[in-house]
Amino acid sequence: MLEAEGERYEVELQLRAVRDSFLYISGVSSGYEILRAYLDLDSIRVIDRINKVVYHAAYRKHFGYGFPVNFWDIQRLIDAHYLCGWVDERAVLEGAELKVNLTEELTIKEIRLDSKVMELSGFVFRHLRTGEFLIGERRGGGFFVASNFLLGDVTMSLGAGSRSYNDSFDVRMNVNERKYTRIDL
Repeated sequence: MLEAEGERYEVELQLRAVRDSFLYISGVSSGYEILRAYLDLDSIRVIDRINKVVYHAAYRKHFGYGFPVNFWDIQRLIDAHYLCGWVDERAVLEGAELKVNLTEELTIKEIRLDSKVMELSGFVFRHLRTGEFLIGERRGGGFFVASNFLLGDVTMSLGAGSRSYNDSFDVRMNVNERKYTRIDL
C-alpha cells in the first residue's frame, strides 16, 4: 500500500536493476500505472501519472546539499549481496543485528541486517541539514517505508515479492511533454 498526499493506493511494484548501472521501478494500481522511476548513477527521474508530473533531480544539489540517498544506497538495499564489500569495513554486531554504517559528512546512513540470514531488517538515511529522510523496517512478512523527499510525505507497506535474474526488459521513460509538467529539483 502506498500513501501520498492523503491518498491511499494498493500498488504492485516491479523493480528491475542492472548492477552498477540503473534501477527501474514501476507501480501499478488497479491495472493502471501510477508511478514510474528511473535511477542511474547521477540522477533520479520519476513520472507521476496521476498528477501528470515528471520530476528530475541530480543526487547532489546546489550548495553541497543532496538527497539522503543515492543510487549506490538504493542498490545496497535491494540485495544484501551489494553490501558485501562494506560489511567487513563498517559493520558492527549488536545482538541479532549486523549494523552497517555508511554515514557521510551531512548524511546519516545505516543499514541493519539479521545477522543469521543476512536479510535486511531496517535502514535509516537522513540528511542532517535538510531533514529529508528515507527510513524502513521489517514488519511481519514485509516492510514499512517512509520518506519525505522528492514526492513529499510518502509511506508504504511493502509485501513479499519474487526475484529473477538476467531478464531483459525495456526502459520507457518518455512522456508526452505537452501533457506533463516537468519539475527539475
